[in-house]
Amino acid sequence: MKRTITTILGTILLMTGGQALAAGPPVAPVGLNAGLGCSVECIDKALVTPTMTGGTLRVETDTPARITVKVSHQAPGYIDGMPWIPNPDYFGQTWDRYTAFTFELDGLAAGTTQHILVTATDSEGRTAYRLGTFRTLDPPPLPPAVQGHTLKVTFFKVKILNDADKPGKGEILLSFRIGNEVVYSMNGYRKLGSGQSYRPPLEAHTVSVVAGHKLRLQVNGAEHDGNDSSGIGNDLSSPFTRVDPEHLEDQLLGDDVGGMPFGHDAYVVFQSEPRDYLEFRVYAWIDVGD
Repeated sequence: MKRTITTILGTILLMTGGQALAAGPPVAPVGLNAGLGCSVECIDKALVTPTMTGGTLRVETDTPARITVKVSHQAPGYIDGMPWIPNPDYFGQTWDRYTAFTFELDGLAAGTTQHILVTATDSEGRTAYRLGTFRTLDPPPLPPAVQGHTLKVTFFKVKILNDADKPGKGEILLSFRIGNEVVYSMNGYRKLGSGQSYRPPLEAHTVSVVAGHKLRLQVNGAEHDGNDSSGIGNDLSSPFTRVDPEHLEDQLLGDDVGGMPFGHDAYVVFQSEPRDYLEFRVYAWIDVGD
């Protein structure tokens, strides 16, 4: 039986007449509609309670399943009627099988519509999914004279530590983010092996950071195998770091500067978690703007 896919948009009003409400009703969870899946639908519930930069996602199934979540500000694509999100802003996955699991979504832009895809795969390899949208909460207005910092961020290179493909090289797609903005994305997958490096265009990206806040630098990576018909990528990794403009200093891993040139105000090196199959290390430098 073919199911019709629909989406639900949850919009939460925070401001009225430019003034923050002193109190309001609790934020209601947003339900995601069922989509085409395995022969027996196994996702009973998928509810998102949004926050300003993410939200809480509660997934319940009627059979133990490995659950995967992908969230993006971009609308999903479709292959043979099935949705896929190639380069998510948030990715979460359970390694064990559960009948109930809660994900803490993070790193999303405030006040934006987000597309979310939830899949559940049982022990027999059958997969069901739910697809929908939700809106993150709007940020409060800044006071009229907020002091801040201007930084110039340059991504130097990404070194592949584990290409997540044996034998041969991995087909890898990288996307570079500063705060909530994607500043550069590779144009399609590229074959990169362990030990090789990829260098994005050498460009200084100027950003303003509100006083008292930190700047988040992140690189999203996906490795796509030929046996993955969804096009999503078999392995994903999204390492990030946070920079404090008021205490700007080098953030290195040991003495590894990756060949970055001298003369900049601070150097940043961060890498994937050891549990990620696709692993890479990111090199960037920061200068204080004018």
